[in-house]
Amino acid sequence: MNMLKLSGAALASVMMVSLAQAAPPKTPDNPMVKECMNLAVKDSPKLEGLPYGQDNIDDYTQGEPFDLEVTLYGQGNALLNLKCNVDESGSVSYKGHDRNGSWAD
Repeated sequence: MNMLKLSGAALASVMMVSLAQAAPPKTPDNPMVKECMNLAVKDSPKLEGLPYGQDNIDDYTQGEPFDLEVTLYGQGNALLNLKCNVDESGSVSYKGHDRNGSWAD
């Protein structure tokens, strides 16, 4: 009887985690982040459709050069970090990406 209760609780936990993972991915609001993602897809079409994770745009100071990082979710539990530069005028250029397990700083 106790084993049945435990199994039900474990199943409920797995279902809750699955539902949380099935939530629609968030999308970036910042136009520079969107531009970085668009440039990355133009350079590497295989990145198209990967869900957005997070970015470091909160550290950006207008008028100063900035190393923008945007994290996308890859297959499995992979994280892909897009590397972009923002120049003094706010123009974004794509520098490449790498695959690892860490979030944008």
